[in-house]
Amino acid sequence: MDSNEVYAELYRRLRFSNKDTKRLETLKQDFGELVMRYLSKYPQFSQYKYIGSSETGTMSKWGTDIDCLLAFSPFDKPSFREGISSMSSHLKNINFRENLTIVPDIATAEYKGTTLGLTGVNYGIAPEEGLEGDVWMHPEYSRQILSEDQKKEVILAKAFFRTLGIPGRSLGGGFTIEQMIASFGSFENMLSVFSQGNPIYIDSSGNYKGPKSRLVVSYPFCGLENLARKFSDEEFERASNYAEKVLGDPEMFLWDAITKFNEYFWERRGSKLGSVEEYSGPDTHLYKKENKEIRRILKKLNPEVVLDLGCGNGFSTSEICSGLEGRVIGIDRNPEAIVNAQELTSSKNNFQFIAASMENIPLDDNSIDTVYMKRSLCNLPSIKMQEDALNKCYRILKEDGTLLISDLIQEGYDKLTKIRRSLGLPKLRQPNHIRLPSEREITEMTQSKFELEEIRDVTSTYYFATRIVYPFLTKMLGGSQENLQFDSLLHKVSAALPSFGSIGANKLYLLRKNGK
Repeated sequence: MDSNEVYAELYRRLRFSNKDTKRLETLKQDFGELVMRYLSKYPQFSQYKYIGSSETGTMSKWGTDIDCLLAFSPFDKPSFREGISSMSSHLKNINFRENLTIVPDIATAEYKGTTLGLTGVNYGIAPEEGLEGDVWMHPEYSRQILSEDQKKEVILAKAFFRTLGIPGRSLGGGFTIEQMIASFGSFENMLSVFSQGNPIYIDSSGNYKGPKSRLVVSYPFCGLENLARKFSDEEFERASNYAEKVLGDPEMFLWDAITKFNEYFWERRGSKLGSVEEYSGPDTHLYKKENKEIRRILKKLNPEVVLDLGCGNGFSTSEICSGLEGRVIGIDRNPEAIVNAQELTSSKNNFQFIAASMENIPLDDNSIDTVYMKRSLCNLPSIKMQEDALNKCYRILKEDGTLLISDLIQEGYDKLTKIRRSLGLPKLRQPNHIRLPSEREITEMTQSKFELEEIRDVTSTYYFATRIVYPFLTKMLGGSQENLQFDSLLHKVSAALPSFGSIGANKLYLLRKNGK
């Protein structure tokens, strides 16, 4: 893949869909109504305004919050805090920050599952005269300096810093990145500038007189402060060195970024859902159907030691392996998920969970009777990483040991999409935090070390009923395709039906280590 293909693919995965955008706009509208209902009773309150990526169109699936300015004239801290606290029946985890220097007060909260940043400002300060006035004008400034194409470049630049583990607070937020892209013209030009290792100075105001550091991006109207004042020399060096590597190997950046994005996805999901069944996904009927099939196979095999590789929060592990006499091990790279798994199975003495990656399995050679990978291979973002994980499975399996791969397959999605399009239904959306292997790739990755015993499609009927019949009937009855439920009566009935045909989006591979 050349650089253009790489950047296009990464943008496709990280961009907000129309559905995401609509949801965010609805949240903003709903929260705005709350603000007016609860704050308009304070005489000093003037108005509210959204800033940040949700306002300038540079949202990314890799973390988008809603940032809202609450203007008071003059600013009144007790009214600001009392007004926000009065919304506690609608907001979760309200927290007020202390020791601020740029604005008078800031609170954070959660609203309908989305993080809010609530900033109090003194309304009426001209942007050329003070930081609060400057901040108030940020959305207008970004819309003025960024073209539609450059908004895509901003999302790539955000992914660059997130991949490096450099937090937004070091950069001064997305507004710093927006100014850098506007100044350099494109993401690749930004990489070229960073790779040279020279100090970067962007001052649209022409008035900045603060300390000079390796990265200066001033507030664009007043020039009174460096947005990137917390960007350390060590972070600059990391960005500089990595930029040089990305220019030489753009595809490396794609896999690095998607790996980090995948980690972010599961960490966020784990923090929200803990040990509940929906951790793996919202379609619990589908996962139960897969679990039952794997459980039937394991009962016949009766392994002394079985490994769930990519076990998540342990819910499926418990459902699949309860009742087995042998030792059960679960491995997942998310430490929080492992803690949840340990708590969930605390009464099962033969269960053990380990925080580790699939690329570095901390188990001895020839020590496991059966390994099963349930929707975990696809969570590795490149074919090389997937092949490496399968090689690790070969290493730890005993002679004649069994490998079960139950995973999403690209051909399954393609078949379903073709049928859906013939019926006037939208394309079946593929998860953007994973990479679907093809049937050919699984064959090529396993044929030298494993004997293929069987391929099963245990979900074909279920997928046909829930991904084709259900949305088609909804369409015929005038319903929306954006709010389809995973717990309809059709889902429940379909989960109990035997599977016919071969149009399921996932397949179950039964393989045996060949000992070569």
